[in-house]
Amino acid sequence: MRRCTVPAVLFVLLCAGVAALAATVETAQACSCGLGDPRTALAEADAAFVGVYVGGRQGPVGTRVAVHSFQVEEVVKGVLPATLEVTSSDSGASCGLEFARGQRVGLLLTRTGSTWTATLCAQMAPETLRQAGRPLPPPASPGPVRLLVGGRFGSVRTLALDAGGRTVAYGRGEGESVLVTSCPGGRRMAELVREGSSFRLAVRATRSLGRLREVRISRLLGGMHPSALLCRDAAAAEIFVFGSTAGSGAASARSRILRLRGRALTILHRGSAHGVRFGSERAHLNEGRFGRDLVSIDLKTGHERKLARVPERIGVLTPSPDGRHLAGIVPTGSMSPAQLVVVDLSRKPAALRTTPLGISLPYASGDVAWLDRHRLAYLPSASPGGEVRVYDRALRPLGRIGGWDVTKSVVVGGLAFGVAGDRLRSARLPGGPATELGRLVGPFTLSLAAVPRPARAARSSTPAANLRLLTELNAVRSARGLVALRLSSALSSAALAHSRDMARKGYFSHTSKGGTPFDRRLRRYYPAAGFRTWAAGENLLWRTGELSAETAIRTWMRSRGHRLNMLSARWREIGLGIVARVSAPGVYRGADVTIVTANFGARS
Repeated sequence: MRRCTVPAVLFVLLCAGVAALAATVETAQACSCGLGDPRTALAEADAAFVGVYVGGRQGPVGTRVAVHSFQVEEVVKGVLPATLEVTSSDSGASCGLEFARGQRVGLLLTRTGSTWTATLCAQMAPETLRQAGRPLPPPASPGPVRLLVGGRFGSVRTLALDAGGRTVAYGRGEGESVLVTSCPGGRRMAELVREGSSFRLAVRATRSLGRLREVRISRLLGGMHPSALLCRDAAAAEIFVFGSTAGSGAASARSRILRLRGRALTILHRGSAHGVRFGSERAHLNEGRFGRDLVSIDLKTGHERKLARVPERIGVLTPSPDGRHLAGIVPTGSMSPAQLVVVDLSRKPAALRTTPLGISLPYASGDVAWLDRHRLAYLPSASPGGEVRVYDRALRPLGRIGGWDVTKSVVVGGLAFGVAGDRLRSARLPGGPATELGRLVGPFTLSLAAVPRPARAARSSTPAANLRLLTELNAVRSARGLVALRLSSALSSAALAHSRDMARKGYFSHTSKGGTPFDRRLRRYYPAAGFRTWAAGENLLWRTGELSAETAIRTWMRSRGHRLNMLSARWREIGLGIVARVSAPGVYRGADVTIVTANFGARS
């Protein structure tokens, strides 16, 4: 007898030649069914129970049915006797029930006249059915919200959780939430909702999950499957959706990026992308045949720029916090093992570095998350016994965490979170271990997103911190016979203003967010008027966590351009601006960072 095993929740089941309960019951040739959220399935059933299978017999000759007997232990819905007979269809369109004698099972029933009927698709684990029959528990945490979970949980499609996995709020509504994302600042969130074959965008308040607005987008999606979502601003005024026709193993595809501003929905970009990773300013797409052309799309203008050629069927590539590198996974193929790939965009042309993941599963896939601009993590997806692996940017291994058998993962603040059905896990990177946080209110989870901590005001450097950095820098200069630099209040004001601006607006560049180059910016504080000669230079640095003066100088000395600035004989003055920011936005991806600006000057 060949058996088709039934998991706790059955999403898709394809069983060829399912054997009947006895040799006298005919065999179904094919069985296909979909059962998603248990609460929704229970609501649609006429009755349900948990009981023990007693035995089965063939139905009336020529009817192609079997009659099954159960001892009912617990009625979950409806009114049922202690002993129950259930008729099971045995047609090619549905599966007959199949149990071992004495097996405990949960079963959804349909009333047909005076007969109770059920199919293989109506089975579920007893505890899953019991949970589906209970009301949703009230929220157990006051917050703050750190995770968003989308799917379907009875009348609820979105969950807001705290860092311990406890429910903060429920987001009710029709349909199922297939994509969720947090908006900058964490006060708003966006979700992509599927109901039947139609899609719509919804915006909610993160803390309460109260709905603020919804907009239908199916017409402009044009039948494409949406797979990525971006909320670009704190008020959720601008939202982007990526859709593609790409399927598993497809060579070519059609794609679109939709932009929602207020209630105005437009197509920003049309292409042939297989996947996308949104950043705050740009989107990186895998275009062309098998996704081999890596391109960048400006989210303001829609302008496309080709970056590099990448391996076939590579997954979406995640940008590092400083935007200089991208990382992704080439999944296991018929002829090649899974690989981790890093693309160095600072080189022209872009350079690729790869390392095998050493995974022996028939199909290995997953995602990549950057912990900071120097470290990244491979997060396996749907891999039994999967391992989170942490690497530096040169793909040297830094740590492993076993037991990561989840389907969706996110990383925030050095913590990885993952869901598999109704299980929620977490692990501190890079070394773990992985721990189970608890169970969600249902297993039909489709999406997971992290909520950044609310941005706090930047903390500026103290005179003592500036003095330590100046002392270290002058020690390096003196060791090479160069004059010591004196601290300039004008240059320090310029440096501090720029560090604060980068921390507040989430960028890292010598050019200001508004496009002003550094020399024009410095002239506002350190003017050339009244002097015959004027010269200025600038070094920048940021790092997650705290930053010592010794580390700052050592980091600059390892970079040729920064070293030349530090050791130039022309400089006579320096200004320093050190800013510490909790949950810095933009390129800092919600990390706690220290940002340093050093402005060098000379005028005579």
